[in-house]
Amino acid sequence: MVRTVSEFSKAAFKIFSVSSFLSNVESNYSCTRMKPDWDLLAERSHPSVLIADVNCQVEVDLCGDHHTGGTYPTILVFAKNKEPELYQGGRGFLDLIKFVDDNLVEKCDTSHSEETCTEKEKRYISKWKGKDNKMLNKEVKRLLAIKDEELTYELEKWIRERIRILEQLRDTKTDPVEAEL
Repeated sequence: MVRTVSEFSKAAFKIFSVSSFLSNVESNYSCTRMKPDWDLLAERSHPSVLIADVNCQVEVDLCGDHHTGGTYPTILVFAKNKEPELYQGGRGFLDLIKFVDDNLVEKCDTSHSEETCTEKEKRYISKWKGKDNKMLNKEVKRLLAIKDEELTYELEKWIRERIRILEQLRDTKTDPVEAEL
């Protein structure tokens, strides 16, 4: 599914304010250097995160409600059940996607996979569900060995997600977790 940056209004903000999302608040879309990375972030982010633009010249009330004055682009983070925070990290794509993945993405929960996991994660769960801990531990060790190599961000993320799933599938009552992320 290809997603694009949503232009956000105050009405739309009320609908999505209970979900985790990152909002790029700009005065007049003059932030041309960052715009391509922001659009790519919207396209590649997990579906549980909304990436949005707010034009503060049009949405004066919304921007005023969140004190977005000052330098642009102002990036505000709206995470579930938390007060909005000013994002202080890097403005490049890799910095932004890493922040989103580490802090905003709803992680796959194998006990609620229909609601929390992507189709790819569901297929991976099906492949490994019911395997004994010895096999799961062996796969975690294999993935950890790969993770120690120099990898692209996407591959490293894929490995972290798979390890998280495998650790959820292990029976920790009879066999403690052997590997750590």
